[in-house]
Amino acid sequence: MIKTINNVRVNFSNNNSCHTTIDNLICSVCNKRTERVTVFYSKQNKNDIRFGCNNCFHKLFEEMLCIYDDKYLLACSVTDINFKTKKETKKKTRSEMTLKLRYEILKRDNFRCTVCGRRPPDVELCIDHIKPVAKGGTSTKDNLRTLCTDCNLGKGVG
Repeated sequence: MIKTINNVRVNFSNNNSCHTTIDNLICSVCNKRTERVTVFYSKQNKNDIRFGCNNCFHKLFEEMLCIYDDKYLLACSVTDINFKTKKETKKKTRSEMTLKLRYEILKRDNFRCTVCGRRPPDVELCIDHIKPVAKGGTSTKDNLRTLCTDCNLGKGVG
């Protein structure tokens, strides 16, 4: 059964233990994204629902306990089943570009722009990602090329 709790769609399991979601989970205390939260809510006030990560669990539990009597306080655990996948897609590989790699690309391309063929001192050369890092490109030899500044800047025009 799927219920929405604070704009998070939660798939409640039949055995009341393995609740999951594909939405991002944010801790109510530290405001950080997390893989798993404990959801605290009260039978007395159905609108007071808070999420607590593992680090903030005790603090949130004590806060809720001070507000509500323990016999009215309920809790369940919810896991973001796509958390690890979401984190991996954020990883970018631009940092792998080294001076040695830059030199190897320049040498491979004969110190010429691969688009217009010009070479220094007439132009300044730079190393360009064919498939941009933002779209999943990597800093590997087969995804890098030498371009002059004019050709590199001209890619985004038009």
